[in-house]
Amino acid sequence: QLANRYKVICLDWNIPSERVPNADYYAFNLTSPNNIEGTMHGLQLKYGKRLRSVIHLMAYYSFTGDYSPKYQEITVDGTRN
Repeated sequence: QLANRYKVICLDWNIPSERVPNADYYAFNLTSPNNIEGTMHGLQLKYGKRLRSVIHLMAYYSFTGDYSPKYQEITVDGTRN
């Protein structure tokens, strides 16, 4: 529904094969400050400097309850980046 009213830009580790119509998708590595900087610079050049909102859904969670370093790398450190 957002894509019917706003320009929606999706940043994800892997671009899904099924995409929301009218949304733009970009591969994005939340764990790499260089990738974040380059992607954000490219988005700024294409779309400008004004954002209405950011919805942050990138995270790692293990349903097994087992420890994984991916939680720290993606959810904690990646969000900090």
